[in-house]
Amino acid sequence: MTTLENSTSGNSNTLASITSSDIDALLNPFMLHHSIIPTTNLVSTPQIGSNNYSSWSRAMMLALSGKNKVGFITGTIKKPSEGNYLLSAWKCNNDAIASWIINSISKEIAASLVYNGSVMR
Repeated sequence: MTTLENSTSGNSNTLASITSSDIDALLNPFMLHHSIIPTTNLVSTPQIGSNNYSSWSRAMMLALSGKNKVGFITGTIKKPSEGNYLLSAWKCNNDAIASWIINSISKEIAASLVYNGSVMR
């Protein structure tokens, strides 16, 4: 077990105790935390066209990075083959990410993405 200590005050008051399995779960990109809600809006400004694509894209990538999901967009986390035990987890993540994206873009743009099979660029 790893113990995090309060380093700013110089004392050894324990802030939190975490296990290596807790860290592994946090670093696992397939992990979908129970608080993740697919209908959540991850970015405050919806993408409405080419005028704000750059700022929307940057905000979306930051939000996905904070959730350890960028690899699903960039393709570094590839879709597992049929029969692979990770396929179900990949599909859950892909669908959650697709939902976040669809909920952050205009209805006109969303209509063209709603049936796309993968969130990968």
